[in-house]
Amino acid sequence: MFIMKIKVSQGFSLIEVLIAFVILVVGLLGATTLIIRSSQVNVNAYETEQVAMLSNTMVERIRANPNGINSYINKSTSTVECDNKSSNCDFNARAGADNVYFQNQFEKNLNINDVDWTLLEKGGSTTVTGSNAKLYQLKITWGADTNGVSGKSYYLNFVL
Repeated sequence: MFIMKIKVSQGFSLIEVLIAFVILVVGLLGATTLIIRSSQVNVNAYETEQVAMLSNTMVERIRANPNGINSYINKSTSTVECDNKSSNCDFNARAGADNVYFQNQFEKNLNINDVDWTLLEKGGSTTVTGSNAKLYQLKITWGADTNGVSGKSYYLNFVL
């Protein structure tokens, strides 16, 4: 009589290895997606922070030159160099130089090319304390998609 011994299988089968590999790949893809999304959010937050700082700079320039408010609203530009030593720089030329500076800061330093900004006098039911004080809003939009719809915007209200 011949007795056969049944041998117990040891180790992993190829199917088990493939399933473990698929689970590992799915996990790595999820981690990669999470890192990419985190980087995108970080870039968006950085852009918004830079726009906010530049907006505050622009508002301070507007407050320093209140007579040129219409030139700021109309986004007029000036080719006159308006530094502290220039004597031929009136308030409109100063506002135009500030507008050029503001646009250049976006395009060159922040590397945001599809930016648009508007300065509006907020009227209507808004009440501002003070004798001649008016409320203004600086609106900045950037990040347009392929259809021209703006992706991000930043609003800054101030009194002048």
